[in-house]
Amino acid sequence: MNESSIGISDFSQGFDTTGVATYLTEIKSESLDKAAAEVLNTTDLENACDNNWEGQAKEDFKQKLKEAATHLAEQYNILYNNLESEINKIALDMKTFDDNLL
Repeated sequence: MNESSIGISDFSQGFDTTGVATYLTEIKSESLDKAAAEVLNTTDLENACDNNWEGQAKEDFKQKLKEAATHLAEQYNILYNNLESEINKIALDMKTFDDNLL
């Protein structure tokens, strides 16, 4: 066989359950969890409000800010659950395809 061509020995199993699980964990911990933490960290904005604003409108704004941040952080979890479901479905389809090749 020509040295520049790929032979069957150069291939590995097409479906890797560990790889899928690792991929999902990395997405969650490296992206979505960090994004949620950043969204929930409203301290700088609240301090700016406290230093430059007085009255009930300020308190109402800060309360709505916290509610919006919490809602957005929850949306990241929903996004992850949807993504996890889709990736697991694709992985199962790939496994089924691989199993049927034999």
